Amino acid sequence: MDEPEGNVYQVGRRLGVMHTIYNKPFWGQYGVFADNSALTKSTDKSGRQGYTLAARGVWRPIMTQDYGFHVGFSWNRVQAEATSKGKHAAIAYNKRYLTVVDKTVATGLTLTDARWENKFTAEFQGIYRNFQLSSQYYWSHIAREDGNSYDTDGFYVSARGIIVNPGNYKYNFAGSGVDNPSNNNLELMLGYGYLNLRDGDAYAKNQAAIAAGMPSVDLSKAGRMSDISAGLSYFLNKHVTFRLNYHYVTVKNFDLEKKNVNVLQARVQYMF
Repeated sequence: MDEPEGNVYQVGRRLGVMHTIYNKPFWGQYGVFADNSALTKSTDKSGRQGYTLAARGVWRPIMTQDYGFHVGFSWNRVQAEATSKGKHAAIAYNKRYLTVVDKTVATGLTLTDARWENKFTAEFQGIYRNFQLSSQYYWSHIAREDGNSYDTDGFYVSARGIIVNPGNYKYNFAGSGVDNPSNNNLELMLGYGYLNLRDGDAYAKNQAAIAAGMPSVDLSKAGRMSDISAGLSYFLNKHVTFRLNYHYVTVKNFDLEKKNVNVLQARVQYMF
């Protein structure tokens, strides 16, 4: 199973250092990380190393055992990494149809003339006994060579409720999130996600460059992806979870036909 479309903006697993500080009303985290190629390539093969500066802050003015909410904001500064020695730096986003089994890219782009990127998110998380509501908005600005730029965004909203053997959701103050229930609970989830990798101005400039025979990038798969989802999760205990999810995915890329895809997923998860 692949992550939701909004998670395409996450920087992923990287080497670095991070510091977290929190109390009851506030949670903060910041760090610096090497680029992805640092895990697999030496610098004589990878070219110029990139890096990421990251920070996230959460404020929870109301949070009790029965109800509460938090609001948060995060920022990432990504210095683009070289694809290989002597090549321009690149920033890429590629999203599949919510599964890693099928490698088909639903929507994506690769900017081989990228310099750096700023990413911002705004988030909300609320709980009321056996109900929770979460949402997050993403926005990315990529600076490119010759003063060009490329902007993308996305968001999701998710509502969850424990409908069998209901118990209160528990907020995790150390992680600034909500823990799963763990005592024969059945949870119903309804969600909507949206990813927009289309920048109309950048696309028009790129088409003009192609027509003039100037350097350009491939934006044919850059598009919009929406996802309506419903799911059931059965939490047997704190270690074992069974999940069943349905997604109705719609994708419309710049130069490709619109696609509607139905996805049914099942998973058994063991946490230790």
